[in-house]
Amino acid sequence: MRIGASTACLYPMETEKALDTLIGSGFRIVEIFFNSFSELEPEFLERLRRRISESSCEVVSIHPFLSGIEPFLMFSNYERRFYDTVDFYEKFYKAAQFLGAKKLVLHGGTFPDRYKLSDEEYCRRFEILAERGERFGVETLHENVNKFRASSPEFISAMREIIPNRAKFTLDIKQAVRSGQNPLEILRAMGSGLRHIHINDNTNDSDCVLPLCGIFDYTEFFNECRKIGYDGDFIIEVYRTNFNNVQELSESAVNLSRLLT
Repeated sequence: MRIGASTACLYPMETEKALDTLIGSGFRIVEIFFNSFSELEPEFLERLRRRISESSCEVVSIHPFLSGIEPFLMFSNYERRFYDTVDFYEKFYKAAQFLGAKKLVLHGGTFPDRYKLSDEEYCRRFEILAERGERFGVETLHENVNKFRASSPEFISAMREIIPNRAKFTLDIKQAVRSGQNPLEILRAMGSGLRHIHINDNTNDSDCVLPLCGIFDYTEFFNECRKIGYDGDFIIEVYRTNFNNVQELSESAVNLSRLLT
């Protein structure tokens, strides 16, 4: 288990500059959040890969910029749009494969669901998308985003029952807090399906601050991760307004690493 950071922490800095900044601050495990269509083009991806190779960096995951409209694109009543979107998401899977990433983070559909898809139909579509990703060696991971379908332990458990071989997840601590859920309960519901973790912290006044700058019990959290056999990475994902300079981000990673040893 290793500590890394997402380029999303530096948004709206351009993706390639955010990557350079993280590398320059000592990070060698990163998640890349793509922010525009041109960033999926071969020339841009080659620039990223060259920088990653030169710095002995590892991209463990990617995050599509279309996550905010995934309910409309994938989980609406217009099925043709879903299949067209699966074809388009091949661009993300190919980008992940090109950069060496093994995971793609999906927000999925909203809750409550305005399109009223059954759990079975929802999971059928997720499974189709996940199968497409597998062709490129990439796992599709459903994140527990607030006001999205997988924000509750109950739906996470339903996914694991309906599609046990493809129900894989990303846990985000701040998203659990926003949803009024205990992050540990979300973690336990994901169980062996947990493949990736976005880490952050919270206080009585804010649901997102740098790890170890709030009240979240990371010692207990890491112990729970070990109990379920989690062997993935921990990616710091906060907002640019949550820290003053990048050194604070790297210091947070160093302190978290000490807790893991």
